[in-house]
Amino acid sequence: MRIRYSLDATDYLKFQLFIASRSRQVKRRRAFARWFIPVLYILVGVVIFGFDHLVAMIVFSAVAVLWAIFYPFYCRNRYVRYYRRFIEEHYSDNFNKDFFIETRDDGFYLEAEEANSNVKYSAVKNIFNLASHYLIQLNPGTVVILPVDKTEQDQLEALIKEISDQSKKIVLDCRKWKWK
Repeated sequence: MRIRYSLDATDYLKFQLFIASRSRQVKRRRAFARWFIPVLYILVGVVIFGFDHLVAMIVFSAVAVLWAIFYPFYCRNRYVRYYRRFIEEHYSDNFNKDFFIETRDDGFYLEAEEANSNVKYSAVKNIFNLASHYLIQLNPGTVVILPVDKTEQDQLEALIKEISDQSKKIVLDCRKWKWK
């Protein structure tokens, strides 16, 4: 079975954000930034309160609460902006070019204008279903992005099922995933 598809910036963005949301390092960094500043401001407010500056303590506490509430929105948008720039810089040559994926007995074949690759089924690490995309994560850290809306739905599901069966990897259901 052979499927033709193309990728654009939104496909790469969805992939980057999904991978970032699963990264322990990114989770830790975001949690640290969200809670370190408010705790620091509250501690400074408590110290200032010890010097009988009630208004300053209230201001520092208010800033801490506002930071804890609004930082997640800022951080989410900051990551989106960062990855958009990164994608534009590194992947723009691949936008709207035809890619092909074809299943074979011993693996699957990936084809692009500049390169092609044979991938053994044993190299498949994970298969994710994001509702709008399928991501096939390979052992050396490579990911194959398959957009659902730019391919024939039935053919794509049959291809994913064949890759899943041959690689003995289940398709992980991440259809409810959302970048937060």
